[in-house]
Amino acid sequence: MNNLEQHLKEQTDAFLADCFNELKKWRETGVLEQGKVRNLHDTFNTNITQLHMISEVIYRELASRFVEKVK
Repeated sequence: MNNLEQHLKEQTDAFLADCFNELKKWRETGVLEQGKVRNLHDTFNTNITQLHMISEVIYRELASRFVEKVK
């Protein structure tokens, strides 16, 4: 997942916000739409069980950026 982590560090806040909204909708509906998160899954060739791990990496990057901004 290191490549994914680096890739997310290089993305804009808007990109991560879109990912967050896709993940939020997935939790609410049970359906992950075709979008940025699925594209990340396809790009980094993760298996279906790792699809849930992608969300953790996205949340971690969002949290890290938030903490840096409030310091």
